[in-house]
Amino acid sequence: MKIDIRNAEKSDFIQVKNLMLQLQQHHINLRPDVYRISEDFFTEETFSQMLEECNVLVAADENGQIAGAVSYSIMDMKGAIIHPFKSLWISDLVISENHRRQGIGSMLMKKVKETAKENDVDRIQLNVSSYNTDAVKLYKKLGFAPEMLKMEYTIK
Repeated sequence: MKIDIRNAEKSDFIQVKNLMLQLQQHHINLRPDVYRISEDFFTEETFSQMLEECNVLVAADENGQIAGAVSYSIMDMKGAIIHPFKSLWISDLVISENHRRQGIGSMLMKKVKETAKENDVDRIQLNVSSYNTDAVKLYKKLGFAPEMLKMEYTIK
């Protein structure tokens, strides 16, 4: 299967929304105590705003079917107690249920890494739930390492 990595367009909304719904359901399956269904969480307005405020890449097959998407922003990080650095922050990476384990996530991340190098980025960062073991495995395979550990103590 031939996959084309390209910038998302407004006409991709329905397919990207379907991916985001799959991602939402995946998070609900992992943590039903935290996440819930929201029918209108990803609107056309939300997608348009994403396209304006960050970069969105999609992986499309030869039939125009979108198999995956990644959204990211590049930011200059500064602060009184940190050395300044340039970060590429990944907001979402989602692969269609029908296209998982075919290397599409790796293809999207390869393009993100190339973009980071072209923009003199110092590091690529993201959040991933420890419950999302498949995603953790992918990121480790791609050379990512834990930077911080978020912990919780559930009262109920």
